[in-house]
Amino acid sequence: MYNVKQEDVEKVQKILNDNGYNVTVDGMFGAETSQALQNYFSSQGDTGVAENLKQNTPNYAQHNDAYNQAMASLQNAAQTKLTSQYTPAVQQAYEAIVNRPKFSYDMNTDELYKIYRDQYTRNGQRAMEDTMAQASGLTGGYGSTYAETAAAQQYQNYMDALNERVPELYQAAYNRYMAEGNDMWQNYNALSNMEATDLDRQNNERAFQYNAAAQDLANYWTETQYNADRADSKWNQDFQAQQADRDFGRWAVDFSANRADTQWNQSFQQSQADRAYSEWLAEFNASRQDAAWQKGFQQSQAANDYALSLASLAAKNSNSYSTPSYTTSYNETPSVSSTVRTRTNDLSTEVNNIQKKQGTDFAYKYVAALKNNGLISDSEMQSLYLQIKGNA
Repeated sequence: MYNVKQEDVEKVQKILNDNGYNVTVDGMFGAETSQALQNYFSSQGDTGVAENLKQNTPNYAQHNDAYNQAMASLQNAAQTKLTSQYTPAVQQAYEAIVNRPKFSYDMNTDELYKIYRDQYTRNGQRAMEDTMAQASGLTGGYGSTYAETAAAQQYQNYMDALNERVPELYQAAYNRYMAEGNDMWQNYNALSNMEATDLDRQNNERAFQYNAAAQDLANYWTETQYNADRADSKWNQDFQAQQADRDFGRWAVDFSANRADTQWNQSFQQSQADRAYSEWLAEFNASRQDAAWQKGFQQSQAANDYALSLASLAAKNSNSYSTPSYTTSYNETPSVSSTVRTRTNDLSTEVNNIQKKQGTDFAYKYVAALKNNGLISDSEMQSLYLQIKGNA
């Protein structure tokens, strides 16, 4: 039993439509979709749909045994040739009918005529002898012209009767010819039916293989898409769910921006950022069960700390400093790369881009990290907070 989701079948139907097959995109793997899939295999050198499906698989996916087995089944089904054991007999029967000579009748070769001929000849000779004997008895045992004539007439009567049977024998021979032809046609039809039944059985088996392999591939596709979603959008949803209350965070920024005591504001923002980050990290670690993701997250955090350390060292040793440039790669947490820049570079543009890509909360944390590592001044932090608030 194959459990195929409706959206997976819809993907296959859309691929078929993109290649000129007018099928209804309804998510049902019915006769229309199955026939279109088989036709497309034939038109694309057996593996057209398989290759198309393969090209639409995310390029970061690692093909597993299920995928390879499904692809092999598709190719085997496509390459299966329909042959029947009855085909040679059907061809032989057909050639016998086509090459059969036309009907002709020769009474001298007709065995039934030969039987009649021998019988009538014997009876004619007996009749001729009886007539001769009877005529001789009337003349005292002497032969006469009358006796010969009468005897010959009796013989001829039998020969005439034999000739009268010829049309009947002709019709009988013709009937035998027609009956033999009907038998040949019946034999041909019987063999053709057996051949058609055999080919239909094989075609049904091949169609079943097509459908089963296509559903296996759809299952693989579903699993691959699930993993991709889990590594991307699902991760982002989990991440956003662990963020601190947005209204509280925005209120804290507004309050800090209006405080005259910049030292108090710095301490307040630091404590709020540390608190939000600690709560988020604790909840996130408690809720995540995926060991592989956790390992990637820790590696990303280590890279972040390392990059910020480099930035701090650069700020102490020169008039330039490093600011983290956050980039997001598919299926991993944000990683940090350090690019050295001067204070005259446009921090506003960088923070604005980060806010667009990662969100307002992430932008606040980014500015706080710059300040905590001594990469920007208090006034620069206040200016960037106001900018983030205005863009929110």
